[in-house]
Amino acid sequence: VCLLSTKLGRALIGINGELALAPPAVQQIEHDEFVASSLVTLQRGGLINRWLCENELRQLKMLEWKLERTPTKLKYPDAIMFLTFPNRSYQCALEYEKSDKSLSRYRDILRRYGVLNDLQVILFICETQVIKRRIKRQLVNLNNPSLSKRVALVLARDWTSNPMTAALENGLRSFSLLELWTFINERSNPKDSPEDSPGWAITEEKLFSK
Repeated sequence: VCLLSTKLGRALIGINGELALAPPAVQQIEHDEFVASSLVTLQRGGLINRWLCENELRQLKMLEWKLERTPTKLKYPDAIMFLTFPNRSYQCALEYEKSDKSLSRYRDILRRYGVLNDLQVILFICETQVIKRRIKRQLVNLNNPSLSKRVALVLARDWTSNPMTAALENGLRSFSLLELWTFINERSNPKDSPEDSPGWAITEEKLFSK
């Protein structure tokens, strides 16, 4: 259920200490609905206990998750999710890449994520295989092992069928959000890191030469 308020309504919400968000641009509605639907599904499944979408992060000025600031735009992740496991909570960024961007744009986004060390997982949901390949290629070009360990990719069609169990790709391995606890523990062992494996570079080189 969503209420669209007037200017006076938003002012009243603010007086009561609540957060009133500006409505998205028309061309952004489908993108934002996809993100919100994903978050609600994960919350109903008990996998996340809370989340913040980009508009909320911007409104609250959450600088610890700021990706970019220009004279005309303040960029945040599409959402920050808090995943709950026994005695531990993980912070995960969610990005829905609905339309293709330039290689330099993907490289800039990944580089900025590289300094957000509090994020245990950075999840890119890709609408097409082309977008997925472009992100993987820039990730390899950046050669940042710490970042590579935390980035996971999934096609939108696989994600929408079941976000809880969708196979998320990280280098040569895959895991679901339900398996995140096991994945992070295994990842702490350098021998298990995908970018340390000889097959990582070979596989990527073959993929991008096609």
